[in-house]
Amino acid sequence: MLTGEYARVLAVVTIAGFGVQQLLQLLDPFIMIGIAAFKSKHVLPVGMTDVDFKKAVVGGVGTVIGLIVALATHVKTLCYVLPGDCGLTGRAADLLLSALVIGAGTEGANTLVKYFAYVKDARKQDLALPIRINPPRVQLSQGQSVQFRASVDDNPHDVSWSVVPSDGGVITSSGIYTAPTSSGTFLVLATSTIDSALQSIATVIV
Repeated sequence: MLTGEYARVLAVVTIAGFGVQQLLQLLDPFIMIGIAAFKSKHVLPVGMTDVDFKKAVVGGVGTVIGLIVALATHVKTLCYVLPGDCGLTGRAADLLLSALVIGAGTEGANTLVKYFAYVKDARKQDLALPIRINPPRVQLSQGQSVQFRASVDDNPHDVSWSVVPSDGGVITSSGIYTAPTSSGTFLVLATSTIDSALQSIATVIV
């Protein structure tokens, strides 16, 4: 489920990102010494200033630390929201992306929050597709049974079943409805187990 994995990934990235940020601040004097030593023997690339070079070095160090954290925690920032197996290329890209996000510190965590928000919104839109009950309308004799099935976009969908009114027959958790011993028109409700706001209704005439 997205919620549990979202919380775990965000916790790892936030804590590790903050730690990386603090570690880079502690290493700053040593990084400056290393840059000075490098400049004493080499010339910076054309157009690159001291500030640009330091940013590149700090970013590289942060990414390396982020890579170590991502490998140690098995955190995924991309693969778990993709359908099916990510594949070798996808896992490699996910590892690099995770390292970059962790290495970016709190800024990376904030970006990840926005990213997950987009994923959640997209999944909510998918869930907003109408639930279809099959059959949508059926005529039965008293005591007769029928199997109802619920689907979203022709794919099976987990729902909870109920009957209106409550004495209008019984229905099992698997959707098998049995008509009452009295005549009338009754409703069978299918309510999504993922989002209770999503419902669909079938009509039963006994």
